[in-house]
Amino acid sequence: MNNDKYLNYYIETMTATLTDCVIRNISLQANSKVTDEVIEEKEKTIEDLKNQLNKTTEDLKNQIEQKNNNTNETVNSLNKRIDNLHDENTRLNNQVSEMNGIRSEYESVKNQVSHIDTFRNELLNSRKENEDIKSRYEKTISELNLKIEQLQLPPLKKKKIDVPSKMEESSIEIFALNEQDKDGGSF
Repeated sequence: MNNDKYLNYYIETMTATLTDCVIRNISLQANSKVTDEVIEEKEKTIEDLKNQLNKTTEDLKNQIEQKNNNTNETVNSLNKRIDNLHDENTRLNNQVSEMNGIRSEYESVKNQVSHIDTFRNELLNSRKENEDIKSRYEKTISELNLKIEQLQLPPLKKKKIDVPSKMEESSIEIFALNEQDKDGGSF
């Protein structure tokens, strides 16, 4: 019986051990399959994330490059505008210089016109004075001619004229006219 018991225990222990090993083996194989699937899923997820990261990185690089290009275009455009404004400013400064030159010429011409107007007015005044002197001389000459004619008339035809008083008036006028001629006018 000892042998039977031993054998029974042996078989029982072996069965338990085999069962335990088989169950463990099955469990380990199941765990291995599950782990392999999980690892495979995780690798797929990692690969998808790597692809997304690469795609996002490429998109960001493209966006950065596009932004840089846009920024460069904007900077170039602004530089061109600055150059155009500088050229326009230079052109306007040249125009201002020309206008200042024209204004100084205008002022000079204006001063010359003022001098010419003054000279013209003085010339007109001088002409008027000459006209007045001429008319007085002509009047005096006509009076003197009249007196000469009266003096050349025969004594019978002479009218009684107060010659000495008229002669004095004429000589006074001639003296006054000669004094004005010495003045020469005012300029």
